[in-house]
This record gives sequence, structure tokens and C-alpha cells, in this order.
Amino acid sequence: MRKRVTMLTPLMIGAAALFMWSFIAAQTAPAKAPVAAPVEKKPAGKQEEAMTRAVPDEDTVRTEKPVESPSTLYVSGTAVSLRDIASTKGKKLYILQRGDELTTTGQRMKNEGIDWVQVAVRTKQGSFTGWVDLKYLSDKKVEGQLAFVKTLDLAPFAKTKGYANNKPVKTRGVYITVYSAGPQYIRRFFNMAESGQINTFVVDVKNVEGEILFKSKAAEKHFPAANKRVVYKSTPAFIAEARQKGIYLIARMTAFKDNYYALAYPDRGIMVPGTNELLRDRDKLVWVTPHDRHYWEYLIDLSLEAAELGFHEIQFDYVRFPDLNKEMDTRNALGESRPQAIQNFLKYAYERLSPKQIYVSADIFGLVPSVADDMAIGQYWESISNVVDYICPMMYPSHYATGFAALAVPDADPYKTIKQSATDSLRRNKRIPTPAIIRPWIQDFTAFWVKGHIPYGAKEVEDQIRALRELGIDEYLLWNPRNRYTPITIQK
Repeated sequence: MRKRVTMLTPLMIGAAALFMWSFIAAQTAPAKAPVAAPVEKKPAGKQEEAMTRAVPDEDTVRTEKPVESPSTLYVSGTAVSLRDIASTKGKKLYILQRGDELTTTGQRMKNEGIDWVQVAVRTKQGSFTGWVDLKYLSDKKVEGQLAFVKTLDLAPFAKTKGYANNKPVKTRGVYITVYSAGPQYIRRFFNMAESGQINTFVVDVKNVEGEILFKSKAAEKHFPAANKRVVYKSTPAFIAEARQKGIYLIARMTAFKDNYYALAYPDRGIMVPGTNELLRDRDKLVWVTPHDRHYWEYLIDLSLEAAELGFHEIQFDYVRFPDLNKEMDTRNALGESRPQAIQNFLKYAYERLSPKQIYVSADIFGLVPSVADDMAIGQYWESISNVVDYICPMMYPSHYATGFAALAVPDADPYKTIKQSATDSLRRNKRIPTPAIIRPWIQDFTAFWVKGHIPYGAKEVEDQIRALRELGIDEYLLWNPRNRYTPITIQK
């Protein structure tokens, strides 16, 4: 199960290096704040923060007079909560985005080990006054903090408009795990296709554990241990049947989250700084660094092998750095920025796969089109969209926090949530010369862990599709971690 569903928190926060402003204390010099990384929600667990008011703890310190400080501040984090009280348990009044301009009231409070600042903000939804964690604020405009943009290739990129032997398809697809692709389960997806509900299979060829679908020559060359746990010892029979029936086949290739590979080759893994210990994410899995070119060869050779077996497209998932709010040693010997490393990999993949008339796509966080930066994971909309055929934001309404699209519970209004995210995606595509086709992942599961969630059925799925089509986006992929999909009515 990929993190987009199993890892979910109310906030998704990404930031570059942040600086505290000068009024923290008259006796001390400004100090650099810790780096904040985006956090995904965990569908299987409870929300991290209860939406209840809390009494400040014993070390609370309140400023009795206005703080002498700049009256205007800027949000330097991503998806930062404005709360009604100076506590992480306070009610969220609004979700601030990187670059938002705030006015300080002059009040400051320390609670739960956090320096809180009271600010006011004017938005399209009204004016709000509340408390913000100081480390997510800056007295400088955020444009200067996007230095990584200078490292990116945003020039026109040579792409296909369609291959003669692999014509593009307006996809209506479902995700199929490496296990559901087995002979005993695959038939139900053929039934969906035969009923006209779908025309595309997105099949795990490599998952986050590092397990692969079929016995592979690429694995034998680069990582022989991967061949010890495969579903098919030879070419999966469903590939030929799907092609014969006109079903479009996408090979889902998890990129840098590969537990087996990183454990086998720890010198290529992301490490805990200053140690020989591999960094583990919230799933307790380890990652390969996106900077490692040896691993690139394994991914691309496995992708080419999938293409030879009959897949029409390679879709890279987890094509990013871990979303952890901690320092990490990424083995960056080349001195690449994170967005640069991700873009360089996708450019290389395109150069290797396109001569074989295979399309290339990339999955990204659903919040990426709505924020200004790369969320500290290397996913900057323009740098990815510019170099792939399809860009696939994971627009699950359950993944958005209070305030997105001016909604108290985005999960409870799938139409408005998708409409806002898709609008942001289209806006970002206008900024680059060779944008990818937008093909979102949408939600076909009930997010029971979200406070205020609603059950998802045919109406909720169709509302998401309707929101996309109203904006001219006529492709989508359905995600359900259990691969149990809702029968829907397809509007022609």
C-alpha cells in the first residue's frame, strides 16, 4: 500500500531553510529555524491533533506588551495552521500557504516548547486573527527562498504527441496491486473493463517493499534478490489478454522508496546524519537516495523490460524524497537540489523510454499544484510537468486540511476540493512551455480516520469526475488500497 493512503496527517508541510525574525529576543541574534518537511496523513490511524481547545502548559510565557517587530511577516512554510489559541490542540481557523502576507498584533506566547505569534490575515474567505508557530514565518518575501528554481530545466522539452504503434488513450483506470494482479484475482478487473466502466489497468510492477511482478532480467543484473519473491515466474498472461481487448496498461514503478534494495545496498540509501544507520519513514521502511545513478539504471532497465512485455506506459510513483520532518543524509555527492535530482531522473527516464514508444508519467502529492515550492521533497510542479507525458497529482479529498478550497472538511465536499486542486494544476501548467497532460488520481475509499468525513460511494466518485470534466480534464485514475472499486455511471 503506498503512502498516499497509508500515511496521512492534517497538514502537508514543506519548506526550505527558514529564518527566525529579529524580535525573538532583544538579547540574542536571530537563529536559523529547523527545516520543515511535508507530512502526509495516515489513513489507517487517528488524526495527529484533536480539534479541541487546550489549557497552556506550565511553561507558558505571555508577552504583556506589544513585541517590537516588523508589522508584516510572510509564511515560509507550506500548509501552516492558523489556530485560535497558542497550542497545537487549538482549533484550526485557516490554512496558510507559503508566501501569504500577515500582520502581527504584537502578542507572543511560548507554549508546548513552541514560540507562538498572534497574526491577522485577510483572505477571500474573510479576515482571521490567530496564532502561528514562529518557525514558519519570515520577514522576507518567499521568492528569494526558491533558489532551487535556478537549477531546473524549464526550457521546451522534446516530447511526443503520440506514437504510431502506441496511440494515446483517454484513461479511466484503476490501481491493481502486485498481489491483485495474480491469476486468481485479475479476472474481476477484466469484468470492469468489459462493462465499460474502465479502460486502463495501473499494475504494480515494483512496489514500495521492492517486490516485483515478474521474474526479471533487469533484476537479475542489478538486484538478484528481487527475483526471489515474484507473482509470476514468466510473462503474466493477463498482459496479452488486456492488449487483445484494447485495455491500456500502465506499469506502476515505485521509484525511490524501495525497502529491499536499500537494505541490500545501504551505501545507496538515505541515512540518519552522522551515523551508519538507514533512515526509516513512518512505515518503518528505508529509501534509496534519488541522487544514486546506479539505482536509476535498475529502475529504467526494469521499466524497459515491462515495456517489452506489453505495457504501454511507465508511471513512476514515490519519485521524491521522504516527507519527514527531520534532517537526512541523502548522499548528495553531485550537489543537486532536490527538485533538480527528481527532474534529472525523469529526463533520463524519458530519454531511455521514449525511443521505445513508451509514455512516461509521474505521481505527485495532491498539494503540489497549490503550493509555491517543492514541499521539501523535490516535487516542484513546473520541473516535473515539463519533462513527462502525464503528471498525476493525487487529489484525494481526504488528504487536504481544513481551509483548503475554503472548506472546513475537504473530504466532505469532493466536488469543490477536486475543482480547486485541478484549477491550481491548470494554472501551473500555463507557466511552462511543454506541460504534461494532467491525469489525476481520485478517491474511491472512505476516509474513516478523518473527523467529519463522509462515506464514499458512486455519487462522491462521480462528483470528482464531474469537477475534472468541467475544467476540460477528461482522464482520471481511481485509487482504493484494497482494490475494491465502486460501480459508477460513466457520463459520455
